Amino acid sequence: MAFPITYPAVSGPGRLLEICSFRRSSIPESRYDEVFNGITAKTSQFPIARQTLSGRKASKEERDITVLIADWTSADEKDIFEPGPEYQGIKPAFGELVNAGNPTFACHHIILPGLGVTPEAGRYVAEFFSVSGLKQGEFAEKLREHVESLVGDTMPIFFHAAPSRENAEVVVAVSGWKSGVNAGAYMAGDFKKLQETTRPICTEVVIYQADMKKWEASQ
Repeated sequence: MAFPITYPAVSGPGRLLEICSFRRSSIPESRYDEVFNGITAKTSQFPIARQTLSGRKASKEERDITVLIADWTSADEKDIFEPGPEYQGIKPAFGELVNAGNPTFACHHIILPGLGVTPEAGRYVAEFFSVSGLKQGEFAEKLREHVESLVGDTMPIFFHAAPSRENAEVVVAVSGWKSGVNAGAYMAGDFKKLQETTRPICTEVVIYQADMKKWEASQ
């Protein structure tokens, strides 16, 4: 079977998962929170919105990088809504949050069946695999076998993977773990095994951990 991969497999409405990261601007923390909460309060009212998770990369060297996961109803509905004035109207405010001189901005969307929202977790892991389209069937098979082999402390709460809508030759995998300890154990052990088995197929992988929480209107 090819992509997408959704573990555990459940029935549901599915979603369009957006994951983005960017280097934060130097505005005061209180101002950052004010602007971010104002933007997210507006986007939470969009008819295509389901949920927003927000936080930072987990490594000390990259704590100035924000990570966001937005769950949207579907790719088709976002494609229709995004060009409109409501969505476009949040962009000027969003620009205040990003370091204009060194944004390191990255954004991907993946289409997933099953769950309508991304589950909450103690630690999130994002993986971006460079795999040519001709090899993605083989890569999907190996990745699925890898996920199904995880047990005990290296078993994720969830593991979702699919090709990026922005670049079809990048496979995006987002997973949730009980804690940073569990995610670290996975990175030090089973993930290295995955790299070995997929080395001839995957030409490059970018990976990071993030601490995120569900955005609530009371924030």
